[in-house]
Amino acid sequence: MAFGAAGNGVADDTAAIVRAIAAVSAQGGEVYFPAGTYRVTAPIVIGNGSDSAQSTIGHKVSLRGAGYGTGTEVSNVSTQGVTQIVYGGPPGKTMAVVEFAGPLHSVAMSDMLIDGNGLAGIGIDIIHVTQGTFSRVAVRSITSIGWNLTTRSGFPAGVAYGNASNRFYDCYSFSPANFSASGLALTSGVSPSVSLAGNPDSAQNLFFGGSFIYGGDKGSYGAWLHGADNNQFIGTFFYPRGGNAGGGYDVFFEQWPGSDDFPKENVFTNIAMTRGVGASRGAGPTGGNFFWPFQTGDGAMVPALGSAQTMTFNGQTYINGVRAWRGRQIASASNSRPQSTSSNQFVDVPGLVAMLATKRSSQLKIEFSGAAAKSTSGQGFFQIVVDGIRYGDTTSIVPSSGGYSTASSIRLLPVEEGMHTVKIQFRSDTPAAVTLNNGVLIVEELY
Repeated sequence: MAFGAAGNGVADDTAAIVRAIAAVSAQGGEVYFPAGTYRVTAPIVIGNGSDSAQSTIGHKVSLRGAGYGTGTEVSNVSTQGVTQIVYGGPPGKTMAVVEFAGPLHSVAMSDMLIDGNGLAGIGIDIIHVTQGTFSRVAVRSITSIGWNLTTRSGFPAGVAYGNASNRFYDCYSFSPANFSASGLALTSGVSPSVSLAGNPDSAQNLFFGGSFIYGGDKGSYGAWLHGADNNQFIGTFFYPRGGNAGGGYDVFFEQWPGSDDFPKENVFTNIAMTRGVGASRGAGPTGGNFFWPFQTGDGAMVPALGSAQTMTFNGQTYINGVRAWRGRQIASASNSRPQSTSSNQFVDVPGLVAMLATKRSSQLKIEFSGAAAKSTSGQGFFQIVVDGIRYGDTTSIVPSSGGYSTASSIRLLPVEEGMHTVKIQFRSDTPAAVTLNNGVLIVEELY
């Protein structure tokens, strides 16, 4: 790294990494970690937020490595040519290797392996962050929680969100350091005795693929949901490393003491489990959390659907008489580097193209998101293009002082059998360029 990090697994690279992050401008930017092993002796902290104020630095910062390893669903992970951050500081249950100290927005992290080294309690601590994008990031060898999503104790001045609207694509937690460790936690930093109505929690986060392996003893979970609502898990795996077979659960709902209806309205689609779902008191599948039908050919357990009535007809599933579309195949594309155009005609966004072959009676679910801005006043436009057919402007951006705004769109389109190409295009209505940062395109075949 240009800031003096050795990346040899021996030297202490903490100070160099801190300098690199501090050098990112207030408009955001990327810190690139070439392949190597970066030893740190203290948490790497992005932001300086507190319970009383949002962060004054760290917004729109992107941490990008060279890779996160292969075989991340098992213990024998190949780490050749990857970027590892290995913790070598004092041990502690609440000590994190990487901490996003929000309130923060539009941060990103991709292609990195975070190693707790049996010392750090938390792999990645995400505190009061919104519109973050985490892609191909793996956490291993932690003692408490691989990924911890939480909030501040309330809404700091000028902040109207909690830990919300973050996206996690192919993220992992594996090889926990002990049998009591959990893979993922979603909760709130508010006092559990108070109601979450009008208070922040972890909400509207999307987990796409990946797996969260936990210790397996009592009190350890693949995913622990507490102060959480409206989160989605699609094609995600939860299973124990070992431990007591009568111990932890793959997914566990812990009722929020101050709000009987939390956690609520969390949806799990086409996930895989081995031990099933647990809940305290009234929480769980009957408390407003849903498990949609999914294939069980790999031995995955299907949680009870409560009062929902299901039927299958010609290979298609219906719940209470309503067709339930299920995912069959997924293609994705992303570009963590800023892309710009000053063209007044639509042009392709570099890197944001995905191809998927579908069968008969299918639909394409297309999800696009990113952070967009104009360098001066004016508007920038984005559109989805499927097989050469344009589907209109997905969003227009009217910035203030060049700030970033969210560009996003979700479409569901019926398609014919065959190969389909989906891409994102953008244009500017003035000679000043429009810029897209951390663009992500997800295409899923539903049947």
